[in-house]
Amino acid sequence: MMNSNKTNDTRNIVVIEDFPILNGEVDDTLRFQRAINEVRRIGGGTLQLGGETYILSSLLTLTSDLTIAGVKNLTMLDAQTLPLGNQNTRPYLMQGIGSVKKTLRSTSAIVEGQTRIPISGDLTDVHVGDLLAIKSQERQYINAGSHIPYKEELQKIVEVDQVNATIVVDGGLMFDYHEDSQLLFDVIAPISNVTLKNLEITMGGKDSIHGGIQFSYAFNIVLDNIIVNGAENVAVNMARTYKFMIQNSVFLNSTSPNSINFNSGYGVNVTSTSCYGKIYYNVFDNCRHGIAGGNHAPHHIEIAENLLTNCRIGYAIDCHEPCIYWTIKANTIRGCVSGITARGMYVTVSDNIINNLTGVGISAGATSTLPLPFIKQYIIRNNRITNTEGRAINVTGTNGEIDDVIIQGNVCVNTERIRVNNSKNILVTNNFIDQQKVINPTRNSLQFVDCQNIDVHNNQLLGIGGYGVLIENGSDIRITGNLMEQGGVSPNANDGIRAIDCQQLQIISNQFKNMIRLSTFTSNSDHIIFSNNMIKVNNEDNFRFAGAQNVIETANIFL
Repeated sequence: MMNSNKTNDTRNIVVIEDFPILNGEVDDTLRFQRAINEVRRIGGGTLQLGGETYILSSLLTLTSDLTIAGVKNLTMLDAQTLPLGNQNTRPYLMQGIGSVKKTLRSTSAIVEGQTRIPISGDLTDVHVGDLLAIKSQERQYINAGSHIPYKEELQKIVEVDQVNATIVVDGGLMFDYHEDSQLLFDVIAPISNVTLKNLEITMGGKDSIHGGIQFSYAFNIVLDNIIVNGAENVAVNMARTYKFMIQNSVFLNSTSPNSINFNSGYGVNVTSTSCYGKIYYNVFDNCRHGIAGGNHAPHHIEIAENLLTNCRIGYAIDCHEPCIYWTIKANTIRGCVSGITARGMYVTVSDNIINNLTGVGISAGATSTLPLPFIKQYIIRNNRITNTEGRAINVTGTNGEIDDVIIQGNVCVNTERIRVNNSKNILVTNNFIDQQKVINPTRNSLQFVDCQNIDVHNNQLLGIGGYGVLIENGSDIRITGNLMEQGGVSPNANDGIRAIDCQQLQIISNQFKNMIRLSTFTSNSDHIIFSNNMIKVNNEDNFRFAGAQNVIETANIFL
């Protein structure tokens, strides 16, 4: 029975059984929408579903202050008869979208970190709790091409000053914005305070181009214990959503349509300025990407303790375009093409377990298809990466130098190398790399290309078949306290360290074991300090500095 009386202890409860299927209706769709509308009419509450299967064949429009609660492991929503999608129309089962109230402009340039914004326009009907969508025609990097998104972000309004014509936002701006950048401020009345829990949803699967759940211009969204199976396009899409939680859920078979110009197939997609989101304790299986994100700087997103398996088309976790302040922590990824790719600024990838891949374990930075001219910092720490056919860790500064890279405490077993290019201020420390069972005879352990200010410290590099540390065109380099040992399957006759076209190179207190050729070889490199190393080589030469100037060699021990 419907309860329309509010108390201090409980919210309104609407029971789906109070909304029967009417004459002429062939399934449960319309009665669901009537029940949702009733929750809205009474000022918000819970739509309580029974422990049975409901047939839904068209979109359900969600409203604010709504909880849809099923019975755990018993409530099934069968949406297989939702209309089929195409390139232009991609049907969702549930959708919650806020509305644009008005558009304002700024009276001056505004800068990163600013919270008080001067406004030109009528502030009537602008309220605390509204969202502010800031939109610019200025790219995120000066003179960047069309591959770089525009500056755009979502903020929450915490103060409206009618007298002084200002709006205060709570987060501080993500970017600098210039006066002449066609800057607009959309004031959004968000769909807010929506919770979906204890629901099992079945979509149409292959060739359906179905989506499960979508939010846009939303605030405070929770998905808890949701199963979405066969949402070929995307199971959950969070666009322009401020504060959300997706937890304890399962997402299966979001495989992406097998046709031209489709790049979907996401379990959870976080896009278009979404921020302050948490994706915890979920399972993803057979998705093109289990978790994806990008487009217009989604920021402050935490992805933790998820299990991702059988992502056989792409990266299990994929930040497509520049993402800011993402944390990807303590996830388990196995049996996929590749593990994690992160593109953007201030990204931390830590404590993940990644194994049995046909591609790369962790990739950070740009690609040939997405050159990023601006990248601030990557921290890749305490991950365990085993049995990958591609590189264990790949950090790439294509078209723009990366400012800071920390690669620390990772365990890489039966993998290809850790590689960094076009970066500065690099710390690679306390990593364990064991390549003794890797078949490739030219395998390297650590590789740096076009890098400066490099610290390689206290790493263990076992089973080297090519070079332990390979540096090409580097400067201000310190290689200290490392253990390097050649051997394993098909070892090649190469060196512990090889430096080509390098300047200011310090090689101090390392241990070289069973080097087939040399402990260290340099070419076209100058200003070298080589001291206090312990060296065992299977060759008459221990080290060679070809044509080098300003070399100090002292206090090395030869075994």
